[in-house]
Amino acid sequence: MALKIRQYIALVTLFSLPSGLAYAGLDAIEEPAPEMPSLIVLSIPTLLNENKTGSYSGFLNYLQSKNKIASWTVAPTRRAERIFLEKGYDCIAPVDLDFITDRGLDPQNFTMTSAFNNAVAYLYFTDQQAMTKSVPKIGSIGVMAEGQWTREHFEHVRIPNYFRLLSMVNHGSLDAALVTFPDILEHGKAYELVLKLSPFREAAWQGAERIICHKQAGEAVVALSKEIDALITSGAMDELIENKYIHPAQK
Repeated sequence: MALKIRQYIALVTLFSLPSGLAYAGLDAIEEPAPEMPSLIVLSIPTLLNENKTGSYSGFLNYLQSKNKIASWTVAPTRRAERIFLEKGYDCIAPVDLDFITDRGLDPQNFTMTSAFNNAVAYLYFTDQQAMTKSVPKIGSIGVMAEGQWTREHFEHVRIPNYFRLLSMVNHGSLDAALVTFPDILEHGKAYELVLKLSPFREAAWQGAERIICHKQAGEAVVALSKEIDALITSGAMDELIENKYIHPAQK
């Protein structure tokens, strides 16, 4: 079902950012093109830089290539939620049903994709040598050096379990982390870990990532949900997501 919508679409961040970071461009509206496709509202759980790059930029490009509209905002969480709920956008991510029920909405009116890009930890080290010595080889981690990472800085090592990662934090062998945990890990434990990442309190924590959509948005949204699940199952989602994290100190 094609929606007559405004061209500006919000990509909603679930992490509250300082009010000064809210983009003036959030209110810039363009008239819609004829036969605008169904609206997709996505949430980026990591920090975005001014060039709109960061995690999920590859996935957004994919959606646009499939004639799905996708954009973003760095508005604080409450404003982002208001955009989603009041404007009646189709989809938002990454969220779970708690996001819906906490706002007094009926979860029966929404559909949710499988979790994707979970069980990943992005670790920030100020010292390349410390990185080499500290990271245990027991899983798959994206490791950063030099304050921000690119593919040149990216190394595949093994995923530490929660307690090993917490030990690294407690012993000071890790400076900061952007951590994603799977559903089986309690969100409270993940949040406790991030609180220990002093002095880098800006380090973001995220739970398993999903896209949740209004069922009443029609067949287009249901089809997109199935398409996303297929990408997750095949592993193609990992290739679409670009892992770029700009550390707050480097902004």
